[in-house]
Amino acid sequence: MPIKLKIIIVVIIAILLGIWFFVPRSSTPKTQQLPLSIQQSSYRSLIPGKTLKSIVDDFLGKPIKATIIDGSLIQEYPSLDKERSVSVYLNKDEVVSLIIEPVLPSAPFSEVYENFQKPDLVLYGPYSPLGFNLFVSLTRGMAVLANPDSQIIYERWYFPITNKDYFLSAYSTGYSLIPPPTEQE
Repeated sequence: MPIKLKIIIVVIIAILLGIWFFVPRSSTPKTQQLPLSIQQSSYRSLIPGKTLKSIVDDFLGKPIKATIIDGSLIQEYPSLDKERSVSVYLNKDEVVSLIIEPVLPSAPFSEVYENFQKPDLVLYGPYSPLGFNLFVSLTRGMAVLANPDSQIIYERWYFPITNKDYFLSAYSTGYSLIPPPTEQE
């Protein structure tokens, strides 16, 4: 092979290597952090859908009561509200599926306006005649049982981020998308 041809091949290879090393390439896609407003909600660092029973016990201590309903273990732990306890629902794999936290009447109602101005769902249930409805944010994995008129939050619910159909079938027993009839009707 003539020397001139070898030089041309080496120069072409050098140019190609230079382009390959110095031209920016797209790297492997990075997981994008969700904006804070739509990240999974958690209760005292316990994340529904991810946290195991053993971690719950480490964080909250020994449950004061445990029951099994429809195959779910429900453990109750002390809360700041002396009358009501925090309920932690565990699935058959001992993973947290739902946490219901009682809220003291002194809790700031501004949370409802900040996080639930446009809830994904408003559900009506046993407390609706008293003005308490369940305001659900499916994209945050959180709901509040609240009365906007009296500005009281009764409970906070934490669940895995999900869709409407799954939430309605898994978590909203006793609740409906249809408002109850008013006394005037």
